[in-house]
Amino acid sequence: MILGLGINGRAMDAVRLFDEMIEAGINPNLHTFSGLLTAYSHAGLVEEGYQCFKSMSTYGLMATVDHYGMMLRLGKEEHNLQIIKLKVISSSSNLRAMQQLGAREKLQRASSSEKWRRRQRKGRMEKAKEGWVSSVS
Repeated sequence: MILGLGINGRAMDAVRLFDEMIEAGINPNLHTFSGLLTAYSHAGLVEEGYQCFKSMSTYGLMATVDHYGMMLRLGKEEHNLQIIKLKVISSSSNLRAMQQLGAREKLQRASSSEKWRRRQRKGRMEKAKEGWVSSVS
């Protein structure tokens, strides 16, 4: 459920569900943290995602390559190099690919935002033209 909430833009609901789970005495597992990191990533909550990642050891869990990859996608740049340099995962070409994917996704998000702004401006221009044409008619 946490993953589903996170993917669908409801990061705070995912966090709330995690908190309720902990309060009920249910220990999280690796999948729980995958869901939380995904939620933080989709919401752009970099620092919160990093804190979540660090808290895995509190529950006796060791991050997997997938979790490290999620951290790369989350995009805390100053930590990405440290993650890649870790001996445990330094040989993993998957992480390098994930870092490149994360960088590409950031560019796409920025590009999408710019396209959206251009569409908004174009829409305003079209409305202005329509108003001008109707006032001339």
